[in-house]
Amino acid sequence: MTDNLKEEAIQRATREKSELMAAVDQYADAMRYRLLKKYEEGKRGWDSGYPSRDLENELLLDAADMRSTESQIRKRDELTDIGCRAMMLFVRSKRMTAAEEE
Repeated sequence: MTDNLKEEAIQRATREKSELMAAVDQYADAMRYRLLKKYEEGKRGWDSGYPSRDLENELLLDAADMRSTESQIRKRDELTDIGCRAMMLFVRSKRMTAAEEE
């Protein structure tokens, strides 16, 4: 591989990594906004007060709803809700794993 090709490959990989991190930041910002909005509406229990099984079921329903709607705004909201619920389950599973390791 020539030096030019190596440099192009490095630049492409760097650009792709940067775009990936920007996408993660955009999604995290959308989740943050949605979670704060729901919190202001009085929604609580994300960390333990709401049953995990209900979160799992709602996550699956969000996915089904997203597939059945044509509205891009509604799809974006469903995708954000899926991410928020997945985050809640992730945090809970980390806590359970930590408790098991003690």
